Parts: sequence; C-alpha cells; structure tokens
Amino acid sequence: MNFRDDIAPILKHHCATAECHGSKKNNLQLPLTAPTPSEADLRQALAHLLAPANPGAAKRTETLPKGKYLDAGRARTSPLIWRLIGTNVARPWDLSPSRAQSPGPVHPMPQHGKGTPLSQEQLHTIIQWIDMGAQYDAPAAPHQTATAALTR
Repeated sequence: MNFRDDIAPILKHHCATAECHGSKKNNLQLPLTAPTPSEADLRQALAHLLAPANPGAAKRTETLPKGKYLDAGRARTSPLIWRLIGTNVARPWDLSPSRAQSPGPVHPMPQHGKGTPLSQEQLHTIIQWIDMGAQYDAPAAPHQTATAALTR
C-alpha cells in the first residue's frame, strides 16, 4: 500500500477540488487537480500532509515523522483521520506533550455540501496506509529482498 497508487487517487477524487484542498487558499494544499498529477505534484501533496506539526519544536525521536495532518504509523493520532471520521479518536495515553491539549472541535470532512464522503473501504485504506508508515512507494516485499540477496 502506498501514497502514489492507493491514496492519491482517493484524495484527488474527494479532496483536491477547487472548493476544498485543490485551492491555494486552503491551509492544506493538495496539488492533485491535473487529470494525471506529475510525480512532483504527488510528492508535494504527501509533503503537505506530513508538514511538521510544530516546525520550531525539537525533532521526534522515533523514526517516523509526526506531521500536522498525519502521524505516520499511528492513524488514530492523525488529525486527518479525526477530520475524516468527524471525531478525535486518540486516547489520552496516545498523545505526545505537543498534542496533549485538545485541538478543539473537530470539523468533519468534507464540509456539508462540499463533496462526497469517503466510503468505508476508502477510509479503511487511508487508515491502514497511515498505520503502515504513510509510505510514498510500496516497500519491497520481504521475499523479494531475500531473493535479491540470494542471487548476488
């Protein structure tokens, strides 16, 4: 599961519209409005999702980035998921000190009258992708890596 093949098409169809996140006026810009988004646009869209939550704060010690919209590896602490579900689904013990304060009310996406909600399957796909580390490309399958090592 990866951003380019699995997540970008969902975001392009549901989120990257002129009245939503396809506009430069929106905080979260998803440059996915072209019929076929370029590699640069796809990478920029993922970079926007992984934008640092607190750019001036100390870096996270774990290997996965904690972003303003995504907490790679932890869907239930990702504000994007809160918006898609319509509620903060994090548990008190999940949140780091930087997110310990309630972010205030969660405004569900899409806003009423602006686009169609994700299907349960699409929501599950995004949750699973985040929980798997929010990768841009699919990681090599373990058996492919082992086979490549044996053939060297």
